[in-house]
Amino acid sequence: MITIDKPNKQKVKMIAVLIFGAFIMMLTETFFNNALPTIINQYSVSQSIAQWVSTGYQLVTGLMIPLSTWFFHRFNTKHTFISLLLIFYWVQFVAS
Repeated sequence: MITIDKPNKQKVKMIAVLIFGAFIMMLTETFFNNALPTIINQYSVSQSIAQWVSTGYQLVTGLMIPLSTWFFHRFNTKHTFISLLLIFYWVQFVAS
């Protein structure tokens, strides 16, 4: 017989934080893609050049996944997550 254990509160919190982080990333990418026409008009660049900015953003996002894994294994997970999240928000603020 298969038994289903009650979920641990710490695991539920961890999953909630991960889902929130994924939501914020998707929301940021959506805002960025909606800003492409403004970037094209504001900087008088072609659509292909503006698309390279989007591609660069996605490459950096993809690079941060293995980098954050290395940070989490090397340093304290809670402080690393908070630090990387603050850096992300700061860079987003500076970029906008």
